[in-house]
Amino acid sequence: MLGAQGRKQAVVVLFREERTFSDDDLALARHLTGAARGALERAELFEGERRAHTFSQRLADIGGVLATKLDTASAFAEVVREAPALLEADAAALRLLANDELVVRAAWGPGTQGIRNLRSGSAAGAVGIAAQTRAPFTVADARETPRFGSEDPLLANGMASCVAVPMLLHGGGLSGVLAVYDAKVRDWREDEVQALSALAATSSAVFSST
Repeated sequence: MLGAQGRKQAVVVLFREERTFSDDDLALARHLTGAARGALERAELFEGERRAHTFSQRLADIGGVLATKLDTASAFAEVVREAPALLEADAAALRLLANDELVVRAAWGPGTQGIRNLRSGSAAGAVGIAAQTRAPFTVADARETPRFGSEDPLLANGMASCVAVPMLLHGGGLSGVLAVYDAKVRDWREDEVQALSALAATSSAVFSST
């Protein structure tokens, strides 16, 4: 049967002895399948609404904190601390665009020691794709694309997956890229990508006003 979002799911019932199923048995099985599908869809919709509420509340809280920061360094540090917590991930890095390079201005989490001010080409790696396309880019398993690891110090040293979102200025110009990393292989959900994009947008607005 198909659950919410088109995922295939199945329930298997086993019997100790050989059994012939009647039409009534098959009709009951179809009825139970429909009931189970409905229950799964309702549960997933409820979970989606719960996550959306949680993201909305946390983003509002983060935005309020960022608005009180008097200097960009403190605001950068706050963003990279909050971004992994928002997605229940392991690390984050905030890169700003400077002379066609992306420069790490703040980072938090395992493997981020010593990467501040590290420069990379604006088209390099997963963050470069987000920068060039002005759109979010996700990597579920960096091992499947070796160049991502060679072009990103976090993916080269312990992180397995990432989601990178552009930080856009008013009018669509690029100010940088915010990336969150996880040590596990991970398929990033659409609502997680949207939440990180919202944080990047809030950050850009705050930084442009400081």
